[in-house]
Amino acid sequence: MKKSVLTSILIATSFFNLVSAQTLTVLSTPYDTYGLLITCMSHDGHWVGGTTYAAQMFVADWANDSITHSSEASDVYGAYINGISNSGLGVGYDGPAVSYDIEGNRTVIQADESNAYYIAYGITDDDSTIVGCRVKNSYIQDACYWKNGELTMLPMATSSELGFNISGSCATHISADGSIILGYVVDNKSTYPAVLWRQTDDGYALDTICKGMFHPQTDDDDGNVIDSGEPYTMFSSVNMSESGKYVLLSVAEALSIDSVFYKETLFLWMAVTSGEQKAAIYDTETEELTIFTVDGSTGIDSLTALQPYAIANDGTIVGFNADYSERYGFIIPAGQTQPILLPDYFPTLDFSTWQSDTYNYNCPAAISADGRYIAGFGLDNAYSLYESWIIDTQGVASDDEEYDEEAGIKSLPASNVETTTESYFSIDGRRMTAPAKGINILRMSDGTTKKVFVK
Repeated sequence: MKKSVLTSILIATSFFNLVSAQTLTVLSTPYDTYGLLITCMSHDGHWVGGTTYAAQMFVADWANDSITHSSEASDVYGAYINGISNSGLGVGYDGPAVSYDIEGNRTVIQADESNAYYIAYGITDDDSTIVGCRVKNSYIQDACYWKNGELTMLPMATSSELGFNISGSCATHISADGSIILGYVVDNKSTYPAVLWRQTDDGYALDTICKGMFHPQTDDDDGNVIDSGEPYTMFSSVNMSESGKYVLLSVAEALSIDSVFYKETLFLWMAVTSGEQKAAIYDTETEELTIFTVDGSTGIDSLTALQPYAIANDGTIVGFNADYSERYGFIIPAGQTQPILLPDYFPTLDFSTWQSDTYNYNCPAAISADGRYIAGFGLDNAYSLYESWIIDTQGVASDDEEYDEEAGIKSLPASNVETTTESYFSIDGRRMTAPAKGINILRMSDGTTKKVFVK
């Protein structure tokens, strides 16, 4: 696109030139599902999967509003799709570990055994490798994977090697090429400290990235804390980018260790005081940890606890606040440090059904590898119905629009109708009463949006 000078305003090309092209798609809800909850998206953004409020698993080709869901689950815990490949093959659980596709084909990945069952969580883009866990009758989990249908258990460290008590492990995500597996170990408080498995010539080798970072809240049979000096009481596995470079974590800092007394006289146990839950990124190549603390500058209260949920290859994070009474979606764009509410970041899209000044229950749950597509679910309070939605940040050009395939920018044809500026937004999505120095986002009366720089 060409740059032009208009008095002191410079029209710039950027992501925000795409706002007029953004779309928000709400999936149709089949009458017998009572609502759809997206839990995953294929790396290319074409497919989504999850569970229904009626405890059925579903797969959707969302752009064509094509949805296939299973019958009622045979297991009391319901049925759900945890991961989905670029071919649309979903993997999950409905009693045994299963795969499921848009044609309704259900295949058992691993049959139940006399003393164990299996859960599938993640799948590579080419469908060749699936990760998950074996669950014994004692509810102890053991991380595993299936390569071309063959089951292999993943290696695991002992409690003494990790420095805290563990009682199991699970593999939850796998990079597109299968080179890195993300998972967790089960600690005494089930905060699920993160671990990795890196591919070698002989299979997978364990990388205990939580070691030296995780400080268990309780670590003995009496509930006492063993103070070994690690900085975080939560270092939880959440998700991983398609490339395997970025691991998304939930972390909480260990602030102090206190003695707990009954009526100030009878000693009961030691307890850890923790900070608020934060989003964090672990770089699997550099082993650097980046933590995001809310400072209140973008309209989200400072020290708000965050529940990150998914991450793109460039490091863009989506998630929601960690509050059971209300949940509102946020995005942390790549290169930025603060979460921004979805309605502020996407001012032309309408989230009011699930996220407004009076009601909030909106949960972004997935993002495509390139960051173009974001998916999630919200609760429509008026109808007590869960709805799943997908944002296309670039949209699809119609016949009367020009689309720059290389730049990914849609532009509207020239019009004789005069447009005026309806509202102004800062670069971080805050509404302003007038332009300010620096970068501004202008929403026009015809619905288009453009980014400008004011000297």
